Amino acid sequence: MESLEMELIDWEQFEGIVDFSDSECVEIYEEFAEELPVHLAALRTACAASDSSQAAELAHRLRGSCLTFGLVEVSEILRQLETDGKAGNDLSPELWEQRLPLAAEGSLKSISLRKNG
Repeated sequence: MESLEMELIDWEQFEGIVDFSDSECVEIYEEFAEELPVHLAALRTACAASDSSQAAELAHRLRGSCLTFGLVEVSEILRQLETDGKAGNDLSPELWEQRLPLAAEGSLKSISLRKNG
């Protein structure tokens, strides 16, 4: 499991931002974690509608937040969607329907395990 976590999360980045002993840090992270599914749903809607420019914009904004918290796999998928969207390319359903939700769920689970572990 540790090798999977290393691919999903940059722990050095995450721990440099979030200190679980600081309630303000925890609150900021928890707000991000609660809002992530909402943002992913908006991105999924844009992708499903083949709205490349909207998908690129949403992916760009979300990618910045994910990078801040060290969600490297999610960030990489968002980078691919942003690049494809800006180029007007087809948005691969494999990315936004399969890989992105799994990476996001796995990342948040890994962080939850570390927080509670």
